[in-house]
Amino acid sequence: MVTGGQKAWIIKHSGNEDFAKRDQLGFLLGKDFCNISEVKTLSEQELENIKQFSSPGEYFNSSNTILVRLAHSYSIEELPNKTLEEAVATELVYSVWVRRRDAHTENRVYVKGIPIFFDFHVAFLGEPNLSDINVFFSQTEDYGRAGLWRVKTWGDFLKQFTGSIHPNAIGPFHFVNDTESFYQHVKLTKTKLKEKVSSKIDDYVQRVKFDSVREAEIIKFLKKNLETLDQDVNKMVETIRQD
Repeated sequence: MVTGGQKAWIIKHSGNEDFAKRDQLGFLLGKDFCNISEVKTLSEQELENIKQFSSPGEYFNSSNTILVRLAHSYSIEELPNKTLEEAVATELVYSVWVRRRDAHTENRVYVKGIPIFFDFHVAFLGEPNLSDINVFFSQTEDYGRAGLWRVKTWGDFLKQFTGSIHPNAIGPFHFVNDTESFYQHVKLTKTKLKEKVSSKIDDYVQRVKFDSVREAEIIKFLKKNLETLDQDVNKMVETIRQD
């Protein structure tokens, strides 16, 4: 972890340069309406400073190393969504659009009860088969799969248990206080997403600097998913309502 000004950051490094680019793109497209951790690219001086943390054989460059803001360093005032239901709705609808299947507890932090999310390495065609929404919601091997997404109130969830709760039991769940309000925000988020991002897709994907073939694939993927967003979110609602 490093600090700068009033912010704290996690150094995120991967041997796969597209992992870092997907995290950058996830932040750029969602920053105006999602509670999403900021992603920062590194200057040459910052990169040199960070290289001191590297292990033998590791190679740090400006493409495979980024800073992700520590979610606990946010204040409520900085977040676009200040209610639990709105925050959960925007995370899930946005995740459906970009095919971010691993919207689970390990990729989310709560600040005064409001969730902030991060991590996009499997989104944006990181796993190409997930572009098919039926495949996306059919996988249930572990709680990192969208087929296990569930939205419940804490009260309804706790009724299922009489003893201690294993962390794996909580993994795929998104908790709200009011399910009716949550579903209203799902509808509002579909419209908000289309308004916020439709004109910015080309610019943001190009800014991240994928290779030309991948860039074209991702732009086509995102625009197609906008066209089918209503149907895709309907599929999501069917999934998260299951017992």
